[in-house]
Amino acid sequence: MIVAHLNSRSKFTSAIFIFNSFNSLRLLIILTFFLASCGASKKLPQKEIKLTYLDDIVMTRNNANVGFGGISGIDLQNDILYMISDSGSSPRIFISSLKVNGEKMQLTGPELYLDLEVPENDYYDLESINKIQGGKGFILSSEGNIKKQIAPSIFQIDNLGNRIREFDLPLAYQIKNSTSAVVHNRAIEALSYDPENNTFWFATEFPLKSEGKPPKLFRSGDKQTFIHYNIAEEKITERFDYQLDPIPKFPLLPYALNGLTGILRLDEKYLITVERGFSAGWGKHSNRVKLFLLRSDEKLAHLKDEPVEKYLLLDLKTIKEKMNADRIDNIEGICEGPRSADGSRTILLISDDNFDAYNDQITQLIWLKVENKIDLF
Repeated sequence: MIVAHLNSRSKFTSAIFIFNSFNSLRLLIILTFFLASCGASKKLPQKEIKLTYLDDIVMTRNNANVGFGGISGIDLQNDILYMISDSGSSPRIFISSLKVNGEKMQLTGPELYLDLEVPENDYYDLESINKIQGGKGFILSSEGNIKKQIAPSIFQIDNLGNRIREFDLPLAYQIKNSTSAVVHNRAIEALSYDPENNTFWFATEFPLKSEGKPPKLFRSGDKQTFIHYNIAEEKITERFDYQLDPIPKFPLLPYALNGLTGILRLDEKYLITVERGFSAGWGKHSNRVKLFLLRSDEKLAHLKDEPVEKYLLLDLKTIKEKMNADRIDNIEGICEGPRSADGSRTILLISDDNFDAYNDQITQLIWLKVENKIDLF
């Protein structure tokens, strides 16, 4: 009886082991399938455009610049780097002088440029800045504050900070009956101004509630809308769908996201987007940032139902070992940079340190060279 009992237990234990092994294998197959098939982006064919690392600088606070931090948007004009701070209580524009020596950046500052006065019954959560040529001020975007019933906005200020015009946004971006389709704190993060045509592109960090859900760990986000606005005509002239990639890194704590934080127009057929992933529990290595190329055979502002393709351009983790900083931080800003030593176009990226509230964050300026094998620029 004892032997028979032991044999039964052995068979039962073996059956459990086989069952668990089968389920583990099935789970592994499912995870492999998701990892292999759920990305929204494709590989760039024949390396039409390539980004290579040049330099990076960590910008520090000093006593003369109380309040420097939270830099969520940048623009460069005439060797002056303009930086917008997303402090809701004290929104500010800072400047630094940026020179290059070979493949190294030389930065002075930062200095306070403007303290912005927030209109009554409004709220500034400023996420992008575009300097208008000819001394005509800036175009800024604000996420507003959905919880306080304040809608996101895009507006123009003069060089003294006075608000001189506001651009009409679609009804979906407004507050109606105390509700909004915009996700709180995930509104208009990305905006890129085109001075040649006096237009701009913009998009939200997450899809609107009416568009669908943001990305999950193994699932791309639902399609959201890129919008093209013609300033002279005072109207939206084009839209196309954009799909965020899945959350790129497994979180060790129960919080993770991936969102669109920046857009840069390269020319009439090409845009670069910044997707910033965050997975809690990894400390100063919690961020994962990727740059994507959007392209079309037709001009993006006049698509006529032509598809817009999305390709992975650069995963910043691949350049981390070359950098002076020991991490890729919370990248939110992008703009065109100074010409490199060989005359190539470049881009600048900057991180929002959240006023150093988490994980010893930094304001990190990264300089990348644009190498292209097609007739661009």
